[in-house]
Order: sequence, then structure tokens, then C-alpha cells
Amino acid sequence: MAGEPHVLNARPVRPFDSEVVEFLAELSKELLADVQAKAFPDVISFAFWCRRSNLVSLEKRHSEACEHSLGRGRSLHIAPANVPVNFAFSFAFSHLAGNVDIVRVPSREFPQVDIICRVLSNIMKEKEYTRAAFLRWPSDSSTTEKLSQIVDSRIIWGGNKTVGLIRSMASKPRCLDIAFPDRYSLAIIHDESLCNLSDKEMAALAKAFYNDTYLMDQNACSSPQVIAWLGHARNQRKRFWNAVCEEAHASYDLQGAISIDKYVHCFEDAIEREVTFSDGFDGFLSVVSLNEVPSSLNELRGVGGYFYDFSIDSVVDVVHLLDQSCQTITYFGLDPNEIRDAVFSQGILGVDRIVPFGKAMDIGVVWDGFDLIEALSRRVEIR
Repeated sequence: MAGEPHVLNARPVRPFDSEVVEFLAELSKELLADVQAKAFPDVISFAFWCRRSNLVSLEKRHSEACEHSLGRGRSLHIAPANVPVNFAFSFAFSHLAGNVDIVRVPSREFPQVDIICRVLSNIMKEKEYTRAAFLRWPSDSSTTEKLSQIVDSRIIWGGNKTVGLIRSMASKPRCLDIAFPDRYSLAIIHDESLCNLSDKEMAALAKAFYNDTYLMDQNACSSPQVIAWLGHARNQRKRFWNAVCEEAHASYDLQGAISIDKYVHCFEDAIEREVTFSDGFDGFLSVVSLNEVPSSLNELRGVGGYFYDFSIDSVVDVVHLLDQSCQTITYFGLDPNEIRDAVFSQGILGVDRIVPFGKAMDIGVVWDGFDLIEALSRRVEIR
């Protein structure tokens, strides 16, 4: 889709190599000016992330890595099938670390993938740039196995089954695997903080929550599935959900299959759990209140606006339920340091991100607890 076979002859460079920064900055410029790209906020977000000023800021934060490190070599990227722009971020992180990148783009067809690869291809041809290649091949082909034997790192995004399958494939003895398996996320809201919000501010908060969840149909690992309510202003909870429902009706393209799936899910929860449902059924929003909270929140998964919620008396009440599969906690009305302290005090193996509403989807070089610039480069020690 973009790039040439000559990619296999390229060598690693230092993190934030000037040619790499120039290439990504040009990609940013071209995408921001592209008429088709402007129709997709996720493409524009990626382009905005790649702008030169952001790359310079990142370089300053990794100045030590730039001085003492070199890219590991060839990196193989296995992108998730359900998040269109993830492949581009994965590539950019590894490329900035100094690597030569071979990227398997999502198997599903997305216009965002076509747009980014088209722009990439044009720039690479113009600059005769041979440090990356973007391809699509079937998951059941032998291509992944063959490439695994010649790369120096594998960045694997996908479900636990995908991660296990690729890890089982033979690779170089020193090949580094960085895996991003299936994770789940949740939100914590201090309901008494909602009392101070005007209707306009509540609508803005609902919009931020909508962006965290509906934009990817809750398929992204960082999208909250469960909401823990702290406080006693129960009337504000209904006010919040009403605002979310209004935003969903205004912005969400509800598919009939999603609505039916949620309806069936309601019946399954009624049979299997101690729950209370909000009044009536609205295909745009389903809220299931847990009368009994399971020992692990990992099993609570919704899609397209299907959420579980329950009450807590303290942040520790929800933190101790979290396991290694928990990725992100989004919050409103709380001090994030209080949440982090609870995670630390409980020795929780999960929770890699604590972010305010509206920031769940903001990906960066630090993801799932890894600093990818440092992880994907090799430090050369001198004494």
C-alpha cells in the first residue's frame, strides 16, 4: 500500500534522526491539507500529533535516548483490525525510535487507512524514502511467520488470541516483543461535582464522554465500559446520563444490528446478574446498574453505548477490583493523584493511564506502561 521492498536493506538510525523527523513533519503537513482526510477526526488527530513542534518537544524529553541509543533494527507491526488509525501511530512511535518499519495495516477496509497510505506513498516516492513499508495480507497466510524470522522487534496489537499466536511464531533470539493485548477501562465520577455544572457544561462533559466511548463503539481498550459513582448526589447521575443520551441521539450513527445486540445483552444481564435497568430501552444508550459487583470487572463488556454502573464509598472500593487487564481510568471531579495513590497502595498490576474525560483516546509514546521510544531503541553503554 506504501513503500518498496528495499525497506529490507535499510539500517537503524538514532532516535529522532533528522530525516525521520522531516518525513513525519511532511506527512503531517500533507494530511492536514488533504481534502479527504479532513472528513475523519482520527486522521487529523494523527496528523496533528506528527506536526514538527510536537516531535521537537518529544525529542527534548528523550534527549538522553537520542545521545546514547540506536534503533533496534527492523520492526514488524501487527495492527488491530478494529481501530483504523492505530497502525499509523504504531509506525510513528517505532520510526522515531530509529527503526526500519514493516507495518501490516488493518485487515478490514477503512477509508482512513487508504487516505494515510496514499499520502505516505506519494511522499515516499517523491523523497525516495525506503525506511518503511505498509502492506495488507491475510491473517492466515505465512507472511507473518516469514517476517517474524527477520525482524528485531514485533509490536503486536490485538486480542489475546492474536498475541499468543504471533508470540508462538519463531523469531530471532534477541527479537523484542511488545504486545498490546485485550484490555478494558472504566470511569470514576464524583457525582457531587456535577452539581456545579451548568446545562452547557454538562453537555460538554457528555460530549467528552461520548468521544471516549461511542467514536470507537467502545471497541478501543481505553474506552470505559464501567462507571463507578462516588458521592450521594444521585439526581446528578440521571442528569449526566440524560446528557449522554442527548449527545448520542445527535451524533451517533446507530446501526440496527448494534441496537439488537444491546437489547439481547440486556436480557442476558437480567438472567445472569443482579441488575437494575434504566427506564425503558433506548438503542442509543443502555445503562445497567449493578446491584452486586463481580469480583473482576473484566467480564463487563458493552458496545455502542452499553454501560454498567455502580456506587462506591471510596476510590479504593473500585481500585481493589482491578486486575492486570485494566488499562485506563478516566475521571471527573476527583484528584488523579488520589486514584494513582490508591493503585500504588493496593499494588495493582493493571492501570497504566489515569486521564480526564475526553482524553481516553489520546495515544502517545507512553502506552500501556511502555515508553516506546526507549523500549524500541537499544542503548549503547560507554564507561
